[in-house]
Amino acid sequence: MRKIFFLITAILLFPSCAYPVNVDSTDISNRAYFNAALAAINDAKSSIYVAMYSLYARADEPQNPATKLIAALIDAKNRKVEVKVYLDQSSTGNRGNDEAFDMLTRAGVYTVFIKPEFKLHAKLIVIDNATTIEGSSNWTETAFDDNFEADTISHGEDFAREKLGLFPALEAAKAAVPVDNPQTMVALPQAFLTGKTAGKMLTSSDRNAFDLYLYMLHQGKEGYLPVDYRQCADQLGITIDEVRGDYRRQVRAAAIKLKNRYGLIDYTLDKDFNLQVCLLGSSKASFKLPDSYWTSGASKALSIGEKFFCLVGYYQQQEARPNPYWSRSMEWLAKEYGIERTALSCAAMALRRRDILEIIFTRAPDKDYKNKEASRYRMKGFVSSEEQAKAWQGLSEEFGADVVLKARGLNKMIDEDENNAVARAFAALIKRYGYPQVLAATRKVAAFVPQNPLRNARYIEGVIKGDAPDAE
Repeated sequence: MRKIFFLITAILLFPSCAYPVNVDSTDISNRAYFNAALAAINDAKSSIYVAMYSLYARADEPQNPATKLIAALIDAKNRKVEVKVYLDQSSTGNRGNDEAFDMLTRAGVYTVFIKPEFKLHAKLIVIDNATTIEGSSNWTETAFDDNFEADTISHGEDFAREKLGLFPALEAAKAAVPVDNPQTMVALPQAFLTGKTAGKMLTSSDRNAFDLYLYMLHQGKEGYLPVDYRQCADQLGITIDEVRGDYRRQVRAAAIKLKNRYGLIDYTLDKDFNLQVCLLGSSKASFKLPDSYWTSGASKALSIGEKFFCLVGYYQQQEARPNPYWSRSMEWLAKEYGIERTALSCAAMALRRRDILEIIFTRAPDKDYKNKEASRYRMKGFVSSEEQAKAWQGLSEEFGADVVLKARGLNKMIDEDENNAVARAFAALIKRYGYPQVLAATRKVAAFVPQNPLRNARYIEGVIKGDAPDAE
């Protein structure tokens, strides 16, 4: 590698003073980048700051160069180095960043997305306030192995300090990404799902019994506890009418089913019909559901089929860790949990429309649909209606209410009803090409079967430009 000594005038993208600084720079273009970056991260003593457009890592591919760099960041964090990572999420097709985010956050590394209205296009690393790595290389196999890239590693505190000036602005622009805090996760007995009890409730349409059991688990208390009828009815979505008092009867009926039909609880009932309930059975085998399932209102808003798939999704996701995505065929899931395939498929698509579940549909090579690989799934978390409204308002302020209204209509055509990021992509297309062209292209793509992976905004833009690959 050839060293270059020169003066650099540090001019950032954000307002700052620009002045010449001395740096000792080495060219690490093309194949030299990975080894240089890995060595610098491994040698870090106090801090590592990373701003990256594309970090395409795979937890199940330890030899993937990006995965190795993530492992090095995690190792650095474990040896008490301050590590902060900022990632782009402006591209709806940039799936690699999602997995990198999950791998890093689960290891305790401070990692944030930048708001999708901004594009974080930097490929910047600052180590120990003295070493700067920057250039064109993303953390992807393509960049490391195939592309022609131009990168340098520079040593100099003044230059590093100038580059660190970028990060406060990134911190201010970080997105509110729903992350499951281990301290706010509720443990559910694994046997409730794998023993097919939950499936029996779904088949029997015992929604109130299902909701009451989950609510009791959410309370997390042992022994016989008095039931507050009004509070339970509110959590179960039962209308409270004090005159008729029917909500009390419905709560008692749910408790009776949980005891007599499913053997999940015991209860006592005094002469005034005051109810005390106790959870039965104790199992160390459990999986976890976010507290936001209740606090966001999802426990009331979702159908029992959607709720059931949420349990399946979080259990399968836990089994797949550290990979945030899990992959099972609908036929396998139907057999495993004792539910009809159609009911599962409908629930999954409904959660996708609500932007609670991400589904990455796979293509069928040579239209061999019978042997097509199973889709990949990831639970995205639960967001309150107030938070959703705030996100849509922000989009309207940026693109205009009329454009966003049209974008949301296009969202529905491809079963992405509440996906704010997809609506953003549509709004940008409308601004660029005009609504009539985007609508016509979306109609063509919406005609594909719902499981076709090409039903997305990126492919729709390809249809508009006339360079879209052949559809399945």
